[in-house]
Amino acid sequence: TTWDKVATGRTPILIKDDDTMWSWGVNDKGQVGGGSVVYRSSPVQVGSATLWSDGGLTGSGSLGIFTNGKLYQWGSGRGSATGTFYPAAKSSSPVQIGSLTTWSKLSVGSNNGNSIKTDGTMWTWGYNTRGQIGDNSTVNRSSPVQVGDQTDWSILAGTVGSSMTAAIKTDGTLWVWGFNHQGQLGLGDVVYRSSPTQVGSKKWGAVSCCGSDNIMMIAAAD
Repeated sequence: TTWDKVATGRTPILIKDDDTMWSWGVNDKGQVGGGSVVYRSSPVQVGSATLWSDGGLTGSGSLGIFTNGKLYQWGSGRGSATGTFYPAAKSSSPVQIGSLTTWSKLSVGSNNGNSIKTDGTMWTWGYNTRGQIGDNSTVNRSSPVQVGDQTDWSILAGTVGSSMTAAIKTDGTLWVWGFNHQGQLGLGDVVYRSSPTQVGSKKWGAVSCCGSDNIMMIAAAD
């Protein structure tokens, strides 16, 4: 068995090629997902499912998506003192969020979760004081809200410690929103954005948000 996907942080999450999920590290809120709040110095399996396709940590809560499109959360129900995560209950084992089976891609930010559904729509929730949810507000959201009405979102990026989000559409255009006090959104100013704003006109192939509120963009080859 080999490792397939990784999400790093104080509580790393790894998915093996057999679709099992493993985690370790800080576990004061049960964010490791092993059914306890004991810190782990080596990987333990998250539940017994062999259906994981994606996962990530946001604040003190973890998120994961099954290959059948179901979304799960475990750890703290609160991303921070003022940002309510979803659902609001703390659990040291995965708990399904809602009953939908259409979740496809997952990314995490500073105490907020972001996901693209199979229909290409984007949904996000959690802490929003810097507009990182992208719903044209700074109101914290305790359940997923749709970002705009577009159905062509393809790639998402967000990282714990970063209050910004970036996404690429199927046409290769790059869109950013959230924290921008040092110009990290790449828009030529230091104005915060509470809804997706396009970065230039280039076509992008990959994007990553760093924990220090920086953004890294990689241009696709022509």
